[in-house]
Amino acid sequence: MADSILTNLAQQLGALALEEYKVSKGVGDDLKSLEKELRFMKKFLRNSEGKQQDHELVEELVNQIKEVAFEAEDIIETFLLNVETQRGRTTFGRVLHGPGYAMMLHGVAKRIDAIKADISGIYANKEKYGIEIGEGSMNPHFEATLQRRRKEVDEEMVGFEDVTNTLLKQLTEGSIGLEIISIVGMGGLGKTTIAKTLFNNRIIKDHFKSHAWVSVSEEYNTSQVITDILNRVAPNMNGLEDLGNDKLKEMLGDRLKDKKYIVFLDDVWQQSMWDEVKAYFPNNRNGSRIVITTRIAQVARHASHREPHFLRFFTPEESWELFEKNVFRGDPFPPNLKSLGMNILERCKGLPLSIVVIASMLASQEKSERIWERTLQDVSVHLGKDEACLEILALSYHNLPVELKPCFLYFAAFPEDHEMSVRRLIALWLAEGFIQPLGELTLEEVAESYLDALIDRSLVQGGTLRADGGLKTCRIHDLIRDLCIREAKGENFMWAASKISNPSSVLNKSKPRRLSVHRHTTRTILSKEWEPSSMRAFLSFESQNTYVSSTFWKKLYTEYKLLRVLDLGVAIKIETMPDNISRLFNLRYLRFFLDDLNIPYAIYYLRNLQILFVEGNASHNISMGLLLELQKLQQLILGNSITRLYGNPTTMLPKKQLNSLRALTSIYPDSVFECAIMNGLCPNLRKLSVCCSKDHEWSLKNFLASLHHLQSLKISFLDAFHNKIIFKGVSEAELPLCLTKITLKLSGWLEDVLHMLGKFPNLRILKLVDVNYSGLTIREGSFPRLHTLHLDNLRGGKVTVHRPSLHGHAELGCTQLHHLFC
Repeated sequence: MADSILTNLAQQLGALALEEYKVSKGVGDDLKSLEKELRFMKKFLRNSEGKQQDHELVEELVNQIKEVAFEAEDIIETFLLNVETQRGRTTFGRVLHGPGYAMMLHGVAKRIDAIKADISGIYANKEKYGIEIGEGSMNPHFEATLQRRRKEVDEEMVGFEDVTNTLLKQLTEGSIGLEIISIVGMGGLGKTTIAKTLFNNRIIKDHFKSHAWVSVSEEYNTSQVITDILNRVAPNMNGLEDLGNDKLKEMLGDRLKDKKYIVFLDDVWQQSMWDEVKAYFPNNRNGSRIVITTRIAQVARHASHREPHFLRFFTPEESWELFEKNVFRGDPFPPNLKSLGMNILERCKGLPLSIVVIASMLASQEKSERIWERTLQDVSVHLGKDEACLEILALSYHNLPVELKPCFLYFAAFPEDHEMSVRRLIALWLAEGFIQPLGELTLEEVAESYLDALIDRSLVQGGTLRADGGLKTCRIHDLIRDLCIREAKGENFMWAASKISNPSSVLNKSKPRRLSVHRHTTRTILSKEWEPSSMRAFLSFESQNTYVSSTFWKKLYTEYKLLRVLDLGVAIKIETMPDNISRLFNLRYLRFFLDDLNIPYAIYYLRNLQILFVEGNASHNISMGLLLELQKLQQLILGNSITRLYGNPTTMLPKKQLNSLRALTSIYPDSVFECAIMNGLCPNLRKLSVCCSKDHEWSLKNFLASLHHLQSLKISFLDAFHNKIIFKGVSEAELPLCLTKITLKLSGWLEDVLHMLGKFPNLRILKLVDVNYSGLTIREGSFPRLHTLHLDNLRGGKVTVHRPSLHGHAELGCTQLHHLFC
């Protein structure tokens, strides 16, 4: 963790202009000197990587550096915060606060000198441990893996074929009454893997009319469970979170009535959970099924009279097959490593999760006897311990490249069984400064490669896919989450406050750098039992709808001054924010649910804000003049709302532009917005989503002519309209080369639109959602580069997709179509 902190600090200090600190009596020079010290410490940490586990004194030395890094981070960011505060004062205010400011700077200088003395003491001891100071560059092997996408591994399940076949038969045959079938086993044994295999099985998809998968977890919420099921069997329903249990029960019964359905309830812990939800499922006498996975046999027997399926540990043959598949992935197994591999497997005791994690770790390292002998020794050390499984899994964490460790530990923030949005996760990583530049890749592409690397090591599991084949969601196994929480707490990286009714009783005046709260958000913020001054991130996963008070806000801006990330989720409703929220000078990421028409003015004074997520269902208004104050804004994501821009573009632009803005969703494309785009509001925009209606006639011509870097465009229509206006005035010669993805949603359909879409020279992904049409005909030569066609809820005629390589229709387009989603 200290490595990422030092990297961020060195970058901050390197960007400071020394002349800005002439009034600071030498503090600027001290900061520049500290920058050199921090870069040297970073090299030391990289060269001590992996040696902490071998030598207790090395571990103690690294811990000292972490403490120094945390203290240096607090000093520097507090100093910058005070400098920014002084810049915002009037002349009278500067005079009034001058003496106090001078004292603050003097205190900073003294503390910096103390830190430098500590660093010198650490360096004086380094020779004892045989650690040489090198250049400290990124691990070459890790860097090479980031230059390519994650290698796809065959997803065919190893082991439990007998159990899977038995379950498949029970689900599709037997009694016509509603049956509950359960799978029981300890964590890491493969319950969810088997259930997922069944859920995705084509026989199951064809046999049942409605399908739903819901993760329950130990701390369940009945309303949320039913809401999740409704969202699966009847998508695109709004306002479910505001309904009571009786209404939810009625709605679910209506959706499942007369349908043959299957529902998977994954990770059930309490008998009471089943008692609360069982009445929601109608018995249609048509062979419907419910599948429960649980660690507790009593829960399974309580839900059904049918005997549960108890999972066993892997046999030596199954263990070897799983191990070999994950280490070498089809390549030959070197004979000199087989004996070591067998010994490592023996210590995994037939637990599939341990086998996969250890195998994935070895797959990412040099295939040598030296590495495998060390791994065997490490695994053997932990045998017989109370948490032997967790310690074995921890080996994979300790062997991660330093770039990946903070990214992995961030998973400690998320609730159990939470399906994480990859877009949101990467935005958090970026705001925290975890992602470092690499070659010509964008930071987002590097972040995706980091996530791929964690998946490659089996520490993270991929979830649902985007239309382009990339990951939309991801998750982690419960045992991996336990490991993540333990390590994050031990590193003082993050506290996850979830299973407590009184957060202060657990935090006990500690100084966590980040805090994730799953309940009692307000109480946690207002707690006086712990120290918030060093907090860098506060994330809430509150499930109970609530509003926050002025006391809540005051506590934030007076005591959480160094926050970089503030994510209040969707359950905490925001109507307004006090102007003093601008004191959060460091804030780079803000996400909240807005229950009002206008974006609070206070947000526009967060000058370092990079990522803004505004959730909500109502329409919102944004002042263009104020928006232009957010010069560092990179992503403006406006949830499900329809947002209008107001102001006079011709007087404001192009004097000031949002040059850093890369993503903007969802905006109403009226005349003000069109004019703003034409005058250079966001010239470097790559992703745009607009939501329009027939009340405003518009065309893409002005957008395509002004947004030269646009890669992804989504157009949603609120009502029926004349499609000809979309491409009004657009000629084939004006179609952009960089636009690779187009999504059309809730629209009527005309052949002219399809014809024009087929002319986009580099269109790779076309997604059509909720489209009314009479028939789709692809003309000759259309869609020359189309790779993925996603058709979602189309209504109308027949859809025919010709692929020359499969059907011999060489005269038609779509010659590169690889993926078709319907």
